[in-house]
Amino acid sequence: NKTLQQEAKDCAAAETPADPTAAPKRPCQRDIPDSIFDTKTVKEGGKERLVKTLDADRDGKPEIKITIDPQSGQVLTREEDTDFDGKLDATNTYLPDGRLASRAEDTNQDGKPDRWLEYAGGETAERVEVDRNFDGKRDGFLQYQNGVLVYEEYDNNNDGKIDRRIEYVAGKRSVEIEDSNLDGVMASRTYFDDKGLPMRAEKDKNQDGKPDVFEYFDASDPTHVVLTKREEDVNGDGVVDITSYYEKGKLVRKEVSDPSVLN
Repeated sequence: NKTLQQEAKDCAAAETPADPTAAPKRPCQRDIPDSIFDTKTVKEGGKERLVKTLDADRDGKPEIKITIDPQSGQVLTREEDTDFDGKLDATNTYLPDGRLASRAEDTNQDGKPDRWLEYAGGETAERVEVDRNFDGKRDGFLQYQNGVLVYEEYDNNNDGKIDRRIEYVAGKRSVEIEDSNLDGVMASRTYFDDKGLPMRAEKDKNQDGKPDVFEYFDASDPTHVVLTKREEDVNGDGVVDITSYYEKGKLVRKEVSDPSVLN
């Protein structure tokens, strides 16, 4: 059992990418001889299944459970107790050719999966879905292409609607779209430079489908990004009416091109 635990640690280290935006790698599969498994035939959904279990410490709780179709020999699922607490907390499902199709993980040990990874036979995940608050609902969605993060989406108020989306270009954050007041309208966009720092933001305050507030930022000090200018189209005619200037994040001057908007 100590050998299994060490192998699990080695696998976890190998599977964790150095780049936090990189797609999770396919979990490494420990090659364990059949001779140390207990094997039995069971009925599942009216079908015969071959079930192999490994209880290395003989506590009556298996660390690995593999389900096989006895007719084709195909491995259907492989369940593992990744932290050796006596509970099977990760389940792999496989394609007919033996490649990994998907994986479900229970990261908080409450007996329910809260992280789902789609591999579709690849070496890295194509999509990851998470239940961040462990309420049984998937509220975070990350999409990858060729191992690189393309976008991530979140449902922050659990109403079944996406209210925050972050898009990436070449693995770097490019734009963030948000429904900041959770009214169902994604009315705010923030654009980022090639270092992932905010350059400008656009907001649609009157929700007519067109931005009417424009904000510009100074990110020369990455630890202290400050607002430098704010433009407002108050009457929604597509022309900026008020321009506010800031120094060190504080308002220093305001220009009004159409005084009527102040009435």
